[in-house]
Amino acid sequence: MESEQGRKQLAVKRTVGDHILKYGYCVYIDEVDNDMYPEQGPVWNWLRENRDSMLERLGTSYKKDQSGTLRKTSEESLNDLKKIFDETGGTTRFEKIEKYSSEKAKELKIDFKEGKDDYFKFLYEE
Repeated sequence: MESEQGRKQLAVKRTVGDHILKYGYCVYIDEVDNDMYPEQGPVWNWLRENRDSMLERLGTSYKKDQSGTLRKTSEESLNDLKKIFDETGGTTRFEKIEKYSSEKAKELKIDFKEGKDDYFKFLYEE
């Protein structure tokens, strides 16, 4: 947490890591915050506004309980992912990132909660 790159682990954990455990995907269309990713420009705005019709035309299984691209990940599979994270040390690593980030935020006198809190925004904008 003493290096700029080390502190950024929280941002990666709270986006990519949490998305994997929540949805089964590291990038999940509904969770992309266009304000945080301006480099995506109007493409992500358009994608989010038109996702249902566009993804249907592409033949995806977006949010559906069936096989195919972007399908809804079953609870059983999400539980298996969680078990893999537990067994391989990923869960412990995530807990350490949160713990040490909390301590660093306190040291810097920045509010620390969950999600895209003040500390997360500080890291992202730093």
